[in-house]
Amino acid sequence: APGSAGQVDVRVVASLGTSADPMISAVSTLTATPYLVFVTYPQIFVPGGYQGWAPDKAPFLASASDNKVYEGYINLPDPNTEFKLTPARNWDNDFGDDGTNTGKLKAKGSNLKAADAGYYQIKADLNALTYTVTKTSWAVIGSATPGGWDADTPLTFDATSNTWKGTISLKVGEVKFRANRAWDINLGDGKGTSSPPDNQPDYGGDNIKVTEAGTYTVTLDLSKAEGNYSYSIEK
Repeated sequence: APGSAGQVDVRVVASLGTSADPMISAVSTLTATPYLVFVTYPQIFVPGGYQGWAPDKAPFLASASDNKVYEGYINLPDPNTEFKLTPARNWDNDFGDDGTNTGKLKAKGSNLKAADAGYYQIKADLNALTYTVTKTSWAVIGSATPGGWDADTPLTFDATSNTWKGTISLKVGEVKFRANRAWDINLGDGKGTSSPPDNQPDYGGDNIKVTEAGTYTVTLDLSKAEGNYSYSIEK
């Protein structure tokens, strides 16, 4: 877990050619504190009424694939919040709705809107000039949770840290994160042998393993936009 000291056992295995038996060193134990590195992907900004219409201070969406398709999550604490999208921290080239309210963007269009207060997934495709605004509420589910695969264990949004958290009694088993009590938006970690777990959640990713029963603090951090999502499950 980032920010928490942990131990790693290491050894050296050496061999000469393909036929000789390898030499294996004794095990050495290292203690180290891992950390997360923020990667700066291409961004667009989301100024609105919830933060004073200030593009210079606005949160952002990011395009981890650098393909002009952006995504991020933003907490909108009040109902009927209006906002726009800007490719820079100014109003020179902002985007809004094309006036049809059908998810289409237009340069200098009308304000985008979120009817309810909540935590929103916002996507914008500047190639197709489309957008989606989806309210989300997050939970964990899986064989390790109290409800198993049949019932979500809700997480609570912490506005101070801008994360979803829960203190949960977990069994040995597996978990995933999912939004809105459905599988349309779900997060695991890694995707098969080609993409092993790395503590950065992946949409539709592999189940996250819990190897020891106990009480855990579960945290999901989606505040830093696509490419920098993270989670922790700490006993």
